[in-house]
Amino acid sequence: MFNEVRHLQIDIDNNMAHPQRNVQTDAVIDIMCLYTPEALCDENGKKADCDTTDETSIGMMDDKCELAMEETNTAFRESGVTTTANLVYKGLISDDFIEERYMCSALSKMRYNNESYYKEVRDLREQHGADLVTLLTKQILYDYDNKQTDDKRLCGCGDMFANHPLAAFSVVDKNCATGYYSVAHEIGKSSFQIIQFVSYPHPVNR
Repeated sequence: MFNEVRHLQIDIDNNMAHPQRNVQTDAVIDIMCLYTPEALCDENGKKADCDTTDETSIGMMDDKCELAMEETNTAFRESGVTTTANLVYKGLISDDFIEERYMCSALSKMRYNNESYYKEVRDLREQHGADLVTLLTKQILYDYDNKQTDDKRLCGCGDMFANHPLAAFSVVDKNCATGYYSVAHEIGKSSFQIIQFVSYPHPVNR
């Protein structure tokens, strides 16, 4: 699907050292999986302004969230990690959410922005006690040359700073979310003070 699968890591505080990680823990990481209206519509082959209450489309995206968690736990087991990813909530981020050209910018907005749908993400995270939040999108572009002339397609981008309460968010192209293990990849980058996610065999370049 992609000539080269790329992931972008974002360190939210470059001045603080990463703590020592421990790869052996029986911890459970609670995950909230959200998706955009564009992702929901595209997954069912519909136009971007489709009915976001369509049960078939919702079911397809919910299934993708569940499969992504199954793959994450498979990756953990095959890496010799005893941590478990637990899906505590799945659903649409908002029926009026519009994907930006460069969706990695949503990371900081989910942390701080008070627009209704971003604030709701934080409220939902609190309500469901989620450690991490992943947002599935129709696509993710990255302005590779900072001139908007050399956009690259990304599979995902995510926070990478352990032991920080705001290092909790990732954005993943729905087409990479399963099969490519990109949700697992981003969860692994974001999580850990708990584990350092370095050993599972990602099927493509990272």
